[in-house]
Amino acid sequence: MSATLTLCSAQNLNGTCVEVSLAAVQCINIYALPALFNDLSSLAVPFGFICTLFAGKDCIRMNSTSRDIVGISGGIWPSLTAVEGVDGPQNFDDLTSSLICSPFGFGC
Repeated sequence: MSATLTLCSAQNLNGTCVEVSLAAVQCINIYALPALFNDLSSLAVPFGFICTLFAGKDCIRMNSTSRDIVGISGGIWPSLTAVEGVDGPQNFDDLTSSLICSPFGFGC
């Protein structure tokens, strides 16, 4: 049985929610999930996983600044309005275009 990531269109895991299997470490493009395109506001990451959220598609940084990428650990993220990033808290509400998750310590 694989771990499941829950992605929701409203804060506090409300609105339209989509569950995505994390059976393999791969990029998840939000545009491939029409119910959430430009509308990701909360998520639940399985414990033992870490996810990187990108403002750009295909899990690629849009530019060289650190404001287009954030990393989050396992747990419930009821809001993406103040996600801790390299440059301090960042508002990723409705900004995430793609993300990738892996088991914590993967590749170490």
